[in-house]
Amino acid sequence: MALLTINDGIVTLGSTLIDAVLISCNLSTSVRYDAATKDSRSSSIKRPIGFNDSEINIEFALLSDDRRSCYDRLSSINKLFKARENGVAKVYNINNRHLFARGIRSVIFDRITSSESNTDDTIKVSLTFTEHTQADQNIENIGSNPMTDTLSANSTPTENTEMFSDVAPTSNVQSGAV
Repeated sequence: MALLTINDGIVTLGSTLIDAVLISCNLSTSVRYDAATKDSRSSSIKRPIGFNDSEINIEFALLSDDRRSCYDRLSSINKLFKARENGVAKVYNINNRHLFARGIRSVIFDRITSSESNTDDTIKVSLTFTEHTQADQNIENIGSNPMTDTLSANSTPTENTEMFSDVAPTSNVQSGAV
């Protein structure tokens, strides 16, 4: 498995150095909700059921110099984005203390965004990686549903589940996927 390394302003994907100026590295994670509505209500009731996969956004400035143009550098990064391993998007293991501190161990190169202006010969590029969890780590969670687990463990609904007992789910959130 390839390695994503972000250390001291230097970023490498596998053995390839990203030849650009690092602007920022941001990590975001959000709560995953199960939403339900009641016919008489215009708003939905939300129940937290876990966390969405984290997103890592790395922003760069691609500069032109005597060796390469910003467009050549962008083309190289785009080739890394399109790289496949066994016919699917590559999974990268992480080598970064910030991401380790947040519990991120592997990611998939999920999105590339680039923009330019007419004021200089610079392209801003944003690389987005999404947290990847190995399939075998998720197997024990398959079929687990916090709502039904609570109901089957206590033969009567708990205080938290009673407010959802007369509403229908509106989201297609997969049970047990956290």
